[in-house]
Amino acid sequence: LDLYIATANSGLAWPRAQAGLRQVVLVHDLFQLTLPAAHAGALRGWIYRQMDARLIAHAVSAADRIWTPSASSAGEVARHYPRQQHKLQVLPNAVAALPTPSSLPPGLLPGYWLVVGSREPRKNLPLLLQRWQALRAQVARTPALVVVGDRADVPAPLASAEGLHWLGGLDDAG
Repeated sequence: LDLYIATANSGLAWPRAQAGLRQVVLVHDLFQLTLPAAHAGALRGWIYRQMDARLIAHAVSAADRIWTPSASSAGEVARHYPRQQHKLQVLPNAVAALPTPSSLPPGLLPGYWLVVGSREPRKNLPLLLQRWQALRAQVARTPALVVVGDRADVPAPLASAEGLHWLGGLDDAG
């Protein structure tokens, strides 16, 4: 083993597990540091925030490279850890082409936009829906939007726009 990749913003050994082992940390985003968390209590929230801050700081310091899936994520890492920005590299997420799921709404044209998940506050689905609706009002060619989630997770006026499709209760084949 000559390369260890930690894929969850942290997870690098403390101290380095093996001499000569190169370490990479994949930092998807820093929402644990930038957004308020919903925990069972204030003390638990404070403890998790402290743990996340220390684990992520250690990971970006100990890593030989820091991979992020976007320039936006790289910018956030550089802003929070400016001394580590020389390690940053954008490595976009890649997903192999999949067959068209059988559960897509009938009549949905190719080129739709897809959002997966609706409950996480950090995804800010209500804002996305507002901006998507405003764009559709201005640009007729704006693609339809498919949301994998529950329409009850957003205010009712946002959940029913034309061109908006909700999918829920999907299994891996869906």
